Amino acid sequence: MIYAQYDGRNLLGATQPMTFNLKLPKQQLVDAAKEGLPFDQEVAMDPRAKSVRFLLYDRGTRFLGSVTLPAPAAK
Repeated sequence: MIYAQYDGRNLLGATQPMTFNLKLPKQQLVDAAKEGLPFDQEVAMDPRAKSVRFLLYDRGTRFLGSVTLPAPAAK
């Protein structure tokens, strides 16, 4: 998994790839493919960031996916 932050036009920064070793029984993998897996990761946000994009690559299934979310508002 990698996440990258953008200011609306430009890449502000990205993490080094993170590796997770998940071994799921077949039925749990099928269910996860339909429903997803919960994942909780604290992300240090650049105050200029307008969005953050998460990219995930599964070596076992060779699945590549991504999602871009708006950055949380500054508090």
